[in-house]
Amino acid sequence: MSRRDVIVLGAGAAGTAAAWHLARSGCHVRVVHAAAGATALWNGVVDGLPGTPSPAESELLSLLGICAPTSPAKLLNIFGILREADAHDDALLDVASARPALVLVPTLPRAAWDGEAIAAGLRAHAGGRFDAQTIAIPDLLLPGELAWPDGAIACALDDDARRAAFEWSLTEKLATWKNTATALLLPPWLGVSKPYAKPLEKALGVGVGEVASGLAAAAGLRFVHRRDALFAHLGVEVHRSRCEAIDRDGESVRLTLKSGELVTGTHLLVAFGGFVSGALQVPRHPAISLVPAFQRSVPSLTLRADFLRVGARGKELAINGSTYGTTPEDLAHTLAGPALLDALGVLAADDGSPYGSPLPFVRIAGDALADAPRTFGHALRGGIRAAQKLLNA
Repeated sequence: MSRRDVIVLGAGAAGTAAAWHLARSGCHVRVVHAAAGATALWNGVVDGLPGTPSPAESELLSLLGICAPTSPAKLLNIFGILREADAHDDALLDVASARPALVLVPTLPRAAWDGEAIAAGLRAHAGGRFDAQTIAIPDLLLPGELAWPDGAIACALDDDARRAAFEWSLTEKLATWKNTATALLLPPWLGVSKPYAKPLEKALGVGVGEVASGLAAAAGLRFVHRRDALFAHLGVEVHRSRCEAIDRDGESVRLTLKSGELVTGTHLLVAFGGFVSGALQVPRHPAISLVPAFQRSVPSLTLRADFLRVGARGKELAINGSTYGTTPEDLAHTLAGPALLDALGVLAADDGSPYGSPLPFVRIAGDALADAPRTFGHALRGGIRAAQKLLNA
């Protein structure tokens, strides 16, 4: 196979998986992305990856710091509720693997963390498999850190001096529990560029892990850091700018970026996100009466790409559902069925090529793909498979 010059549009789970697989297969890979996207807001839980991961999937998961246990993981959320997952960021506490007898939950003078409620939730959902108790550690955070977002605290704990003080506070308070405690559940703070769960576990002598966080916390930041390190190691060229147009030029593709830069390649893998900092939009027109009917708010791409068609449920969205565009009941969740927003994307054939324009040098993956599950695992697996199909085209 001759060397291919592949452009990957998007750097979330699907784009990262595709770029990694293409680069390790000998392609020259350039990744175009601008905003953080949904993956950077990831909470550390991987759904949509059933069964045993393939060797390629297992290798990539390891590089991204993701555990894929042989049986479903049991993770804890901010309310103390247990939930199953196919895989997870390795900083999260998996009680199925840890098999704790007693989980300690710190109480802190922090509005975003209710240790008492979390411990009560754990006891209620543990089904007698383990106990949960609170432990007061009021000085675990510095006064100025109490109002910080979780992600900022995780970044602060990349510093060795800050870690030393953090460990000292925990060691002192855990001294009376050292013969009974088997796990310590912490907020999503355990490092970004320097993962902290395993070192802290070794220092304290008990299992340590985070809860599955809300949006924009440590797990998403760790993914971004590991992704960027992976791209640098593989020699993947990264262009940080929003794509404004995709054009075909014979047997190649050309991307026009907002920066004014032109990026040209022999192949294109489209893996941008959806409505979270992605490339799908439902335009809103304040002066709707001034807009011609045929131009009213049909969901569309934020970029110009004549060969990419937006749709859902196997059909292109070319006709408005009401005077003001797509009907609210189609866009929002109802009792009638799945919401249209969960299915919107680029229509593609079975081989991942754009629907209606069979282009062997273009593939669609991740949340860019219409009617695909919107999960981390499906995006990661789909990115690898789309890359494989592109290589075999």
